[in-house]
Amino acid sequence: MRRRAFTLMEVMIAVSIFALMAVVLIGAVAQIQNAIVETQTDNGKDNFRRFVMRRALGATNRDTLTSGGTAALPDGTSVTWGATIEPTTIPDLHDIIVELTWGDNTTETLTLRAYRPEWSEASERSVLLNDLRTQYPADRLSTF
Repeated sequence: MRRRAFTLMEVMIAVSIFALMAVVLIGAVAQIQNAIVETQTDNGKDNFRRFVMRRALGATNRDTLTSGGTAALPDGTSVTWGATIEPTTIPDLHDIIVELTWGDNTTETLTLRAYRPEWSEASERSVLLNDLRTQYPADRLSTF
């Protein structure tokens, strides 16, 4: 005798597998929607962070960079930023410390490094180079 229909047990197993896959899929879609909402709400801040980082890393004038600025974000809030420049132990390499103050008075600090020989003083560069020469003898490193 040939069987042409599914048994009740086979149908119940198929429906339970389908229901399980639907629950997993709905959970994944909900997570994707939450991620999209978070991205859209924080997108203005991220874009402004990238803007400030590009401006800081592309700046050639020290005074323009340290003066900072204020900008309005798409959500209607404003952000104020300022930067300080500190030398490092490597000649002509500087730490740029950017402080952002968002409209809700939260602050955020970004630390960037930039190679800017024009920002170094000749006396400081000489001291750092002499320190490197004593730390790394000529037989180990001949570029100094």
